[in-house]
Amino acid sequence: MPDTRDAKMLEHLKRLEAKVDRLDTKVDRLDTKVDRLDTKVDVQIEHVRDDMLRLGESFGGSLEHIDRRLLEILTEVRTKTGDHELVLRDHGGRITALERRRS
Repeated sequence: MPDTRDAKMLEHLKRLEAKVDRLDTKVDRLDTKVDRLDTKVDVQIEHVRDDMLRLGESFGGSLEHIDRRLLEILTEVRTKTGDHELVLRDHGGRITALERRRS
């Protein structure tokens, strides 16, 4: 007479092995998904890096434009201030000359 415990144990081991095989398949699929996600993340990081570089270049260009414009404004202000000082000196000289004539 065959031992029913051995048959039950064998059946239990077969079910356990089937479960382990299913888990192994699931783990393999998860590993594949993680690899795909890793690739997507790498691609996204590259896109973000490229966007940041373009943004930095654009920002640098804007700062250079602002710097040039400020230098132009400074030059204009210096020129106008210099012209203004020359006009004041000229007026001062004219006023002094007129006052000398009156006296």
